Amino acid sequence: MRELLGLDQDAAEFHLVQGATPANNREVAVLTRSMMHILSAMAAEVTVPPEHVTEGRASPGWESVAGAAHTPIMRVTASKEPPEDAYVSVPYRDHWFSIDDKDLRTKRAFSLMMLLFTLADKGRVETPALVTIPAQ
Repeated sequence: MRELLGLDQDAAEFHLVQGATPANNREVAVLTRSMMHILSAMAAEVTVPPEHVTEGRASPGWESVAGAAHTPIMRVTASKEPPEDAYVSVPYRDHWFSIDDKDLRTKRAFSLMMLLFTLADKGRVETPALVTIPAQ
């Protein structure tokens, strides 16, 4: 593996860095997708109510475009009635969008996104006190 990645054969540690190329032979560079790109991919998995597509409120999801050939990252369904056994659900425009509590793959994907948002949250940035001294 070291040879394949062009890494130092004698190094005991390597640094994992964000980027397309490593700066030296003790770094492993990883170019990841942005949170926005991941969210866009996940949004395409939502089952969109046909009337929302017809009214121009939303685009059809991958399910209606790719059909059975597509393996979804996650499944978010839409229904007129509140879901019976949902892991999470939200009402929006006279529909309930939900993740089934028995869908482990989707629950993992959703939980991972929540974790990534938590890690990305910088919290409240404190502004240090500014002391001014008059000078003549």
